[in-house]
Amino acid sequence: MAKEQTGMAGEFWFFSQLHRLGYEAYITFGNTKGIDITLNNNNKNLITFDKKQMNFAGSFQYLNIEPRPNHYVVY
Repeated sequence: MAKEQTGMAGEFWFFSQLHRLGYEAYITFGNTKGIDITLNNNNKNLITFDKKQMNFAGSFQYLNIEPRPNHYVVY
């Protein structure tokens, strides 16, 4: 399976788990840099997720991810 296919499969899997838990979530399909999935929780706050695939060379500490409020990185 190609690297891009593995990344999309992981993104759709995480998206499906959010829906399975009853959350209202949306996939951005690459339209927003650093945001793969947006979640609208019960009190109408937006939470964003950036999904990273595990087949990169190097360490997690070198990903250079900017901390933002209500934004989470999923590995």
